[in-house]
Amino acid sequence: MLFKKLFRVLVVTGARCDGKHGHERCRRRHGDEQRPAEHAVVGRRRSDGLVNEPLRRTIGTAWAFRTRVEREAAERFARLGPAIASWDAASPVVALMERAAGDERRHAAFCAELAGRYGDAVGSEWPAAASIAPAGLAPREALLYEVVACCCITETESVATVATLLADEPEPTVREVLHQIAKDEVVHGRMGWAHLARE
Repeated sequence: MLFKKLFRVLVVTGARCDGKHGHERCRRRHGDEQRPAEHAVVGRRRSDGLVNEPLRRTIGTAWAFRTRVEREAAERFARLGPAIASWDAASPVVALMERAAGDERRHAAFCAELAGRYGDAVGSEWPAAASIAPAGLAPREALLYEVVACCCITETESVATVATLLADEPEPTVREVLHQIAKDEVVHGRMGWAHLARE
């Protein structure tokens, strides 16, 4: 829920929104109305006055948040690949995890650039990606749990969220970033199902 509420502000702005984290609620409140011209898509920037400073900070915060999400995913995939290989060296998912880690690093760079564009410079630190499996699971069960949670569920949800953002017709730079993320996340979701099928 936090991700959806925060990241949604990347594409819709407007004077009736308060510049904090209520943009999605604002948009739904006025959902039956024709969106007025001043509700510009972020990044078109027909006038700097269309994006006030509180809103600009919120947009920067959202892209910075997404940067951390992508960095954590990169670290997780880089860890999961060798872990899968330790149990199933012949699995094609090992190479896919390595590729996915590179995809997420690329996504993180895109998002960090956009965060900086809106005034939220992202530092160089990369968050650790510790296992999210419940305590008490055997190592192989914990690995399966994490792959299913992070690929089958999280990556699939990410595709749906980004597709929703693309439907709002963002400006070309933002659209290209979202398109690249969506295209790669589809593959990342399939990795989970491929691993599950081998268990």
